[in-house]
Amino acid sequence: MQTTKFYSLFSGIFFLFFGYGLFLNSAGVKLAEMGVSDVVFGLLNAAFFVGATLSAILAHRIVSSVGHIRSFSVFGAIFAIAALSHMMIDNLWV
Repeated sequence: MQTTKFYSLFSGIFFLFFGYGLFLNSAGVKLAEMGVSDVVFGLLNAAFFVGATLSAILAHRIVSSVGHIRSFSVFGAIFAIAALSHMMIDNLWV
């Protein structure tokens, strides 16, 4: 019985890290296509992890103030908008 409690936790962590790996690899390929220097690529990766750290620290305030269902829907909408806008825009600085 104890293993079923941890199965969902570890599978969620696996998919999160798998998504991070796919994002970083695809970002490297896309930035290489755009001709971006290695310094800018490093800064963008660092900014990604700074944002991930800040969201982990600050997201609990949003969840505690409006509830987890509304927070999840807003976070999902922001993620979808960001993903779609990155696919449509080739300008790196927008």
